[in-house]
Amino acid sequence: GSNDNVYYGSGSGSGDNRKDNTGIGMNTLKSLASGSRNVAVGHDSLTSNTDGTYNTGVGNETLYNNTLGSYNSAHGYGSLFSNTSGSNNTAVGGRALIFNQTGDGNATLGYRSLYANIAGSNNTSIGTQSCQSIQRAGHVCIGSGSARNY
Repeated sequence: GSNDNVYYGSGSGSGDNRKDNTGIGMNTLKSLASGSRNVAVGHDSLTSNTDGTYNTGVGNETLYNNTLGSYNSAHGYGSLFSNTSGSNNTAVGGRALIFNQTGDGNATLGYRSLYANIAGSNNTSIGTQSCQSIQRAGHVCIGSGSARNY
C-alpha cells in the first residue's frame, strides 16, 4: 500500500519506509526508521529523527537531533535542536529550548527562551530570553529576560 509521504529536497526522507511524513528542505527526516506522521520544513529539520512520531519542525535545524521524542512542535531557527527523547514540548522562537534533550512538557515563546534547559520538565516561559538559565522543572517566566540568571 501507499505510504502517503511527501518529500522535496536533496536527502529528504532518504531512510523513510513509514507513512504520513512530510519533509521539505535538504536532509529533512533523512534518518527515519519507524517514525510516522512528522512534518519537517527547513534545511536539516528533524534530520536525526528515527522513531519519533507526530513532531512538527518549521525552520532550519529544528528538532535536528530528535531521535525518539514525540508530539513536539518547534518553530524558529534551531528550536529544540538538541532534543533527543523529550516529548510534548512546544518551542516558538529562534534557539528556543535549543539545549533540551530529555525534558518533557515544556512550553516556550521567545528567542532563546528556556535556552539552557537540558532535562527540566513542565516549564513555561514567554518573552525573549525568558527562563534562559533555568535547568529544573516547574518554572514559569513571563517577560523579556525574566529569571535569566536563576
